[in-house]
Amino acid sequence: MAFAFCDIHCDGTTAVPLDLRLTVGFVKHENDWVITHEHHSVPTKDEVLVGPDV
Repeated sequence: MAFAFCDIHCDGTTAVPLDLRLTVGFVKHENDWVITHEHHSVPTKDEVLVGPDV
């Protein structure tokens, strides 16, 4: 099992710019990594996206 995440900034939409985090979970099936979970989250007004080095 493995997890990966990234911070995404969407600009140029009809709405205001949007910052969000994508988290993806993987399971190894034979020789391939298969996505078993995908989650998008948006910080609340007081939250900030914090990386693993903090």
